[in-house]
Amino acid sequence: MLKRLADLFEGDPDQFITTSLTGEVDERGKHEANYLTIHEPLTPAKWQEHLDGKVRIGVRPENNDKCKWGCIDIDEYNFNHKEFVLKLRRNHIPLIVFRSTSGGAHMYLFSKTFVEASLMRNVLINLSASLGLAVRRDKIFPQQIKIDITRKDRGNFCSLPYYNYKNGLKYAFKDDGNAATLDEFYQLYDKYAVAADLIKTIKFKLKEEAKAIKDGPPCLEVLCSEGFPEGTRNNGLYNIGVYLKKFTPDNWEKTLEDYNIKYMKPRLSNQEVENIKKSLKKKNYNFTCR
Repeated sequence: MLKRLADLFEGDPDQFITTSLTGEVDERGKHEANYLTIHEPLTPAKWQEHLDGKVRIGVRPENNDKCKWGCIDIDEYNFNHKEFVLKLRRNHIPLIVFRSTSGGAHMYLFSKTFVEASLMRNVLINLSASLGLAVRRDKIFPQQIKIDITRKDRGNFCSLPYYNYKNGLKYAFKDDGNAATLDEFYQLYDKYAVAADLIKTIKFKLKEEAKAIKDGPPCLEVLCSEGFPEGTRNNGLYNIGVYLKKFTPDNWEKTLEDYNIKYMKPRLSNQEVENIKKSLKKKNYNFTCR
């Protein structure tokens, strides 16, 4: 069991980190922790301590600018893991979702063999945008695509799952959204680990409606494809207006009305659309999303 876990999460061969929770929780609900870098290889004994709940381990995925896994770290602590797992499976995206310490999510992509860290990172950046996840670039691992050892630049670490694996909460989610035991995680890995030459082909296939935002922000593509949730329609149409002013400056007002009818369900009132137009006419605004 230890050998396989160490192989799946193989990364930096020369160091790892241990973390200890301070007992404090920040305003987002994230548990604050102290980190200690251990400048030596990660041994089976340390893996066992991690599984037994004695020490929390983190590893950086890069190994000579290559990696076998990457991770999207979601700092959203009311995250609906089950709903998102079902969305991934409906769209044939081979990410495996884990619960984080604070209740957020770590979404891992596994390669069966080492791939370029730059490729893994680019695929995960594109997936996070296409899936509609508001994720900062520093929350996508690997964070570095080129390590300068001469500057002692070793990259950033990612906290690993299955701490205290028998009773802990850092588990993977099965395809039905229920918690996976460690053995069941291995089954998920066997099912979703991707051959290295296929990593670059992983994409979220948006619906036809996404073409309404050609070469625009990925978040607007996702929203036009998947729908604008209640409470986001006004801001969503405003950002569509920003897009239309940039890409169809001669006809943006009429097109904005058409987009309201087609993509806002229920559509905004005529007065709300006119207010958005009035605001956009004042000057050339930029997108309000990331």
